[in-house]
Amino acid sequence: TVSHTSLALTYTSLGDTGKAKLEFEKALLLEPRNLEAAGHLSSMLSTQGDHEGAMEVLERAVKHHPNNSILRNNLGTMHSLKGEYHEAAFIFQKAIMIAPDMPSAHYGLGLAYYNLKDYPHSIGEFKRALQLDPNLIDAHNKIDSAYRRIRSTDSTSSTSLASSRRAG
Repeated sequence: TVSHTSLALTYTSLGDTGKAKLEFEKALLLEPRNLEAAGHLSSMLSTQGDHEGAMEVLERAVKHHPNNSILRNNLGTMHSLKGEYHEAAFIFQKAIMIAPDMPSAHYGLGLAYYNLKDYPHSIGEFKRALQLDPNLIDAHNKIDSAYRRIRSTDSTSSTSLASSRRAG
C-alpha cells in the first residue's frame, strides 16, 4: 500500500494541492508524529497564505517533537508573518536554545527584535546569523537599517531636548 504522505507528495508534484492537502491531513490523522507530513503541509498552507492553518499544524507537531528546532523556527516565522513579534521572539529563542548554531533562528529573532524596534538586540542577532552563514545578505541590510534607525532616534531625541530647553 502507498502511504498517505507518499501519495500527497505525488499530488504535490502533479500540482494538485487540494488532493495533496487532504492526503497530508490523512497522514497526520493516522500518524500525528509524522514530521514529513507536518512539514510539507505547513509549508503548503503558508505558501497558499493560510498562515493560521500552517501555525496549527506546526503547533501540533511541536507538541510531539518539542526538541525539534526546525519546527520551532518555522513556527516563529509564521508568528512573524502574522505580525506577532513578541511570540515569534519567544519561539525563536527556544529554537536557539535547542540549536545555538542555527542561522535562520538567529536571523528570525533579529527580525522579530527589529520589528519590535529593539534595534540593539536585532543587530546582535543579525551579526550572529552572519557569523554562522555569511551569505545572509538581508542580514547585512537589516544591520545597516537598524543602525540608521538608532542614529535617527538619537538625533530626534537630541533635537527634541534642544527644543524643550529653548522653550523652557
